Amino acid sequence: MQMILAEITDLRKLFESLKSEHSRNQTTYFENLPPAAIVGKDYVAYRFNCSEAAVVRGRFYTDQIPRTRNKPIAFIKRNVDAVWQNLHKSPAEKAAEIRRKVAVPKKRAIV
Repeated sequence: MQMILAEITDLRKLFESLKSEHSRNQTTYFENLPPAAIVGKDYVAYRFNCSEAAVVRGRFYTDQIPRTRNKPIAFIKRNVDAVWQNLHKSPAEKAAEIRRKVAVPKKRAIV
C-alpha cells in the first residue's frame, strides 16, 4: 500500500513538471510569432486566459477580434494583441482616446 502511494505521488510530481514545461514551451512559441502570423483559437485562449470553446462562441470580448476569411477560426496575431491591449487600458487612457475622437470644441469666453 505504501509503495502504491509513493508511486502515485511520484506520478503526480512528474505530471506537474511536464505540465509546467509544456506551458513554458507554449508561451515561448506564442511570444516568438511574428505580428502578421495567422493564429488559431489556442493563441486567443492563451492570450485572453479562457477556454478554446469560449473563443469559438465569442465570449470574453473575443467577438471583437476580426476573423480571417476562408478559414473557420483563424485570427491575425496583430489584431488579437490590439484587442487585448485595448481591453487592458487604464480609464484615463480610454478617456483621452475618446476626447481625441470626439474633439470637443473649446468653450469661448463670453464678451
